[in-house]
Amino acid sequence: MSECSTLWPVQKCGLMGSCVFENGTSFCKCNAKWSQNLEWNYFVEENSLSSGICNYNLGVVSGIYTAISVSAILSFTLDLYNTNSRKQLKKRVGWFLFCALVTSFSLYRVFDPNALFGVDFCFSFLISIALPLSQLQGYIHLQKYSYYISNKVSYFFDTGNFYQRLEKARTAWFYANVLCGSCYQLLWISTTVERKTALLLIRIAFAIESIGSLAALAFTYVL
Repeated sequence: MSECSTLWPVQKCGLMGSCVFENGTSFCKCNAKWSQNLEWNYFVEENSLSSGICNYNLGVVSGIYTAISVSAILSFTLDLYNTNSRKQLKKRVGWFLFCALVTSFSLYRVFDPNALFGVDFCFSFLISIALPLSQLQGYIHLQKYSYYISNKVSYFFDTGNFYQRLEKARTAWFYANVLCGSCYQLLWISTTVERKTALLLIRIAFAIESIGSLAALAFTYVL
């Protein structure tokens, strides 16, 4: 007999549902406009979904993706307007591509609510490509910031130790980004294999991302 899912510290079935017991079976009865969803319930079997947490509202999700797409389009337009040379355009290609991918997967989801992350190939592929580009932009900003810090320090100190530490940290951050960017590709690959293998790939991807995030914190401390 399945039991209603609990996600501590909230009640069974979450804040938007209640656990109901009928005919010897318990299930989650969701509030109006709320339901269970397979998108993040990776570890819940589909036939047991009725006992899952009520965590999905189509209107809220569509509104969020609409806001994301509008923000990406606005950012793309403003940056393109302020691009005055081919050299600037070349430097901003990664950011423009990132904005285009964000707009694409957001609108794709708005027009197809059934396109679930980790389930729909196209939606998952667009996000898996956008995530490494996001990290690339972070690395580029880190480089600019580190050069700025280097110039400031040079006015007060004359030591090579600082620059060596800075270069090592920057290199380590780069390889951490490469590792995390590679692991994101497991997310769209998971849509092409059987469920058991897909869950394994998702666990691996999230584990590597967690390690990468901790490493990024350590590198930031070093800087």
